[in-house]
Amino acid sequence: MPWLIWATAVAIVLATGRELSVGPLLAAIPAVAAICRRWPAIVGFGLLAAVTQTTLRWGLPTLGTSSFPMVTASIAMVTVTCVIASLARERGDRTVTHLRSLARGVQEAILRPLPRTSCGYRLSGLYRAADTEALVGGDFYEAIPTPWGLRIVVGDVAGKGLPAVDATVTLLGAFREASCTEPDLGAVAQRMDESLRRRQEATGDDRHATALLVEVGRERDCTFVNCGHVLPYLMTGDTVTELPVPPSLPLGLLHLADDDRPTTSRHSFPPRSRIVMVSDGVTEARDATGAFYDLQGALPSLTSHSTAGLTNALLQRVSDHTAGTPQDDTTIVAVTRQATNRPEPAVPSRAAMTI
Repeated sequence: MPWLIWATAVAIVLATGRELSVGPLLAAIPAVAAICRRWPAIVGFGLLAAVTQTTLRWGLPTLGTSSFPMVTASIAMVTVTCVIASLARERGDRTVTHLRSLARGVQEAILRPLPRTSCGYRLSGLYRAADTEALVGGDFYEAIPTPWGLRIVVGDVAGKGLPAVDATVTLLGAFREASCTEPDLGAVAQRMDESLRRRQEATGDDRHATALLVEVGRERDCTFVNCGHVLPYLMTGDTVTELPVPPSLPLGLLHLADDDRPTTSRHSFPPRSRIVMVSDGVTEARDATGAFYDLQGALPSLTSHSTAGLTNALLQRVSDHTAGTPQDDTTIVAVTRQATNRPEPAVPSRAAMTI
């Protein structure tokens, strides 16, 4: 664009042959260059504009004295101003890059990448924040091998912003601690509820959270605790079934129930089958007409995908459904039971989580 403006200015003078000053047009060259170029290029375009203005003023008699020296001075002032603005922008860009690097570190500390395999199961977890500028939000997930089997949680804190992130940290810390000390999965959820309520009392922020906890081990069954979360799906061959996991109250509200220990339920989990857990960012995703995304209808077409391939494909389909403008944070976790439950070393993989 700066070159186009320069060529246009020269062409106007050569074509008209009249007393016509193109100084204001030339003064725009360094300003346009400042939009996306660094300061050396801005200086170069400023010099080009000044030299061109001087050449036109003294080299073409038809211009006479109509092009005042003040135009060249204006070009110099615009160039200096744009250089200062460019330096400030570059400094701001470096600051943003640094902050993004720190945010990525915070994200990996909060939402650690799931291992590809653990305890004889294949895992994949994806998270996408509704705010494209944010790397963390109110959704969370984790998978931890314990003496009682592999324990997984998928949750969604009410609201957004830093308070939601703070509540997420509280809940994940409680889950990681309780999973390795509590033999009962319902007690793990209860410990998470107690931690969130202590945070409510300390901060005055009474937000709650939904969560789905699952425990899978060597047996053909799996255990669920549902604290008001979206129901999971079992994929066996080409069959997709929504598992009827009875819900309890959300975390932070369990004390309002007659029994603050949430209900546990067991379901069959055959070899080579898969459990898919999502947040309401998937089930409540709307298209331009307001229609919700049909998760149960979409899953049968993904049965041939690998565990990681399924989560990636599902996240892409949800994004296509909302035309790339999600209304809420989106979390997808899939766990596949392998043919045998021979314990395998957990290998962390950054590719297991996409932003």
